[in-house]
Amino acid sequence: MDKQALGERDICTKLITQAMEKAGCDARTEVREEFSPAALRATSGGAV
Repeated sequence: MDKQALGERDICTKLITQAMEKAGCDARTEVREEFSPAALRATSGGAV
């Protein structure tokens, strides 16, 4: 694997997350991936 050709997100997903799982972390509950704010769904607690 050519690490120089990987982007930041690829490095996190392919290398860092795997290393954390090998160390005993549960990726589904203990690791949060970055995501775009546009992907968020806005909710309102009051009348709109």
